[in-house]
Amino acid sequence: MERSGGSMDKSHHASPQIRSAIHQLIDRSFVSDEMRKRTHEYAFYHEKNDFPFGALAVLHHDMLQGESKSIDQIAAAVELIILSFDLLDDWQDQDNDRPPWMNDEGQALTIENGCLIMALSVLYRHLGKQSQSLQQLLQFISRSIQGQFSDLEDKPLNEDDYLRMIQQKSGSLTAVACLAGALCSGHLLPDDLDRIEHYAVAIGVNAQLQNDLDDVLHFDGKNDLLQRKHTLATMYLLDHPSENGKKLKRYYDHLLSKEQLLSEKASIEAWINASGVVFYTNAMKAMQQTRAEKYIDQLPIDAQNKQKIKKYLDQI
Repeated sequence: MERSGGSMDKSHHASPQIRSAIHQLIDRSFVSDEMRKRTHEYAFYHEKNDFPFGALAVLHHDMLQGESKSIDQIAAAVELIILSFDLLDDWQDQDNDRPPWMNDEGQALTIENGCLIMALSVLYRHLGKQSQSLQQLLQFISRSIQGQFSDLEDKPLNEDDYLRMIQQKSGSLTAVACLAGALCSGHLLPDDLDRIEHYAVAIGVNAQLQNDLDDVLHFDGKNDLLQRKHTLATMYLLDHPSENGKKLKRYYDHLLSKEQLLSEKASIEAWINASGVVFYTNAMKAMQQTRAEKYIDQLPIDAQNKQKIKKYLDQI
């Protein structure tokens, strides 16, 4: 899901190592030549985001002075979890026909299961001796699945309920990335785990809020308004007292057709950009960022590493 972090920092020196580890895992895990071929194809497409979640895992391992030789495997496992969630999300939403897995109806979901199981096997192999640590990661993965279920219900929510939902769905996946790397370091203290969890969730929430904003600003390509989705951005626009806000409400109530809405595309796009939704979303992100930085500053690491984490927040 680009929903799970498409706006994060996309430059990290570990990307070649993560890429290599992903494809090695695929080669070792699948017996079927065709399954390997398709999974490699999915992984190549997934690489366009340059592994921001895997990079977070490496960053947290390094900042805690970890020396584990398995960190690239852990980072690869994290990215395979993200790939499996992206794949499932696209099939459930049916709003993005660009990925190669959208052309493989039955096989895609089988590969999704394979990627998730492969990733969990890696986590168990390298973190299994820390049974409590592994359990914590599984809890976050479970929370994200529950958040995904709530998102699919697509019910109108208030601001607080929506934030809780994306904390589960997107924030939990970011927490998996950060904590997997930190746990791999072998130097994670219980208090640090709590701090990392708090700011990691905020990073994921901000990435989701930015994706939600991006998905209403233009009608070309993927657009949450045309899909009648309920996000913080669309809810803001639907509650807008202007005539265009009322028009969107009629569209959501199926009293206005997509063709009628698109006939005024240019004027509605201009209104959306001037409506205050950008300011509103940025204000919500700033609140999350302030909370996150409080926990980052409490970590017993040097200022340079703290700045690297804050860079993820700044670039969302």
